[in-house]
Amino acid sequence: MSKIIKAREPFEEGFSVFLSGSVAGHDWRAGLVKRLKDRDIIFLDPRSDDYSSLKMTADDPTFREQVEWEGNGLEQASLIAMYFNHDSAAPITLLEFGLFARSGRLIVRCPKEYKYKAHVDVLCSRFGIEQVGTLDELASSILTRYSKTGRK
Repeated sequence: MSKIIKAREPFEEGFSVFLSGSVAGHDWRAGLVKRLKDRDIIFLDPRSDDYSSLKMTADDPTFREQVEWEGNGLEQASLIAMYFNHDSAAPITLLEFGLFARSGRLIVRCPKEYKYKAHVDVLCSRFGIEQVGTLDELASSILTRYSKTGRK
């Protein structure tokens, strides 16, 4: 059974997928987790219920903990599922994309309506990053890589 670790909770050992991407629009994270719920996958979900109430300043300890948790999660995750939504510029997602483009652990879903789609396409091509067109394809790609680790 899959497990979700929410922002600022301790990490656990095991095959993990960091859920990087837009928070605007539909809850793609829940849809992805639902598709893979029967697998032994740990999902690292950076969304937190109190995010909108955080002071977005580097000296705020809770905000700093949030950002550091996200950075550590991105570094430690087995895979990074990156989801760009067309109705958001997603600046943090673009930042994470740039930081981990060379990692070999990204799987990207970026619709043609996304404002910076061409930028994402060029870098995916340059660094051999897999792109998928749908949430089902994202789940399938994660499952393929999960299975290559010997897990079922």
